[in-house]
Amino acid sequence: MPEPVLEAIWTLWSRMGRQPRMRMVTGSMQPLIQVGDQLLIEPLPKNIHLGDVVIYRHRDQLIAHRLVSIEGERFILKGDNVHHFDPPLPREKIIGRVLGLEGGGDYTALRWRIFNTLMALFSKSISRSYRLYCKVRLALLSLIKPEKV
Repeated sequence: MPEPVLEAIWTLWSRMGRQPRMRMVTGSMQPLIQVGDQLLIEPLPKNIHLGDVVIYRHRDQLIAHRLVSIEGERFILKGDNVHHFDPPLPREKIIGRVLGLEGGGDYTALRWRIFNTLMALFSKSISRSYRLYCKVRLALLSLIKPEKV
């Protein structure tokens, strides 16, 4: 969906007093956000914080991932359930912030700053540990020489 169309939809929903929503279609944010959960979204506020779950556009998809680092003007995002970081994004590529989610008949607010920050730091450290594990594994595998049979 082109950016102007997306902005028009957000504006229309806001004028109608409705909260924009998005259905989670992948498991990249499990266990917090499950496939099928409805995400309640607000247009990107002026201040976003480490740990916020934000929405960005990648090709024709909207992606919900956690902000794990800010490097200058670039935002580093990562799904809680994946080992790699998303490519760095400029602020203008981030569309909104997830306020909460509805799933299993319950509503969960995502405005817990301390929890969100801890999740971002934990997610970032897991990713770095996994990358180190992959490098060590490759180095060790390179030491193994095939035996002639």
